[in-house]
Amino acid sequence: GLSRLITAVLRTLYGGSISPQFLLHFYELHLARQLGFAPHLKTCQQCGRPLIEAFLEPLTGDLSCTRCHQGAEVRLGATALDYLEWLSKEHISKLGEREIVPEAQKEADRFLLKYLFAHVEGMSTLKALKFWRQVNK
Repeated sequence: GLSRLITAVLRTLYGGSISPQFLLHFYELHLARQLGFAPHLKTCQQCGRPLIEAFLEPLTGDLSCTRCHQGAEVRLGATALDYLEWLSKEHISKLGEREIVPEAQKEADRFLLKYLFAHVEGMSTLKALKFWRQVNK
């Protein structure tokens, strides 16, 4: 469950062999899954078409395709979608085995934060997020 996820992420973080950014993304995706609102990364939540690139809908917190999106400000390109899909399925011990395109990581970072804001009330006011942003500049 959730405590096992937190323990695994902290152990891996203290091991120092995997990027904290990878671990944060891994944690955010798996936290969303544990809480029951994992993102659907393969199909548009409006029309069901496969996602080649995706847009986060601000009102629903769902991903939509290029045809269905309605003014979404957060976009995920194909590489970022692939990265997130991989992270959602990969075991934490395998995270260091893949190189990620920096732009895909940035897109994933923006998406995951906005996605969690859309689904977790009060998350945008957490002091830890302000600290993370300062450290991550």
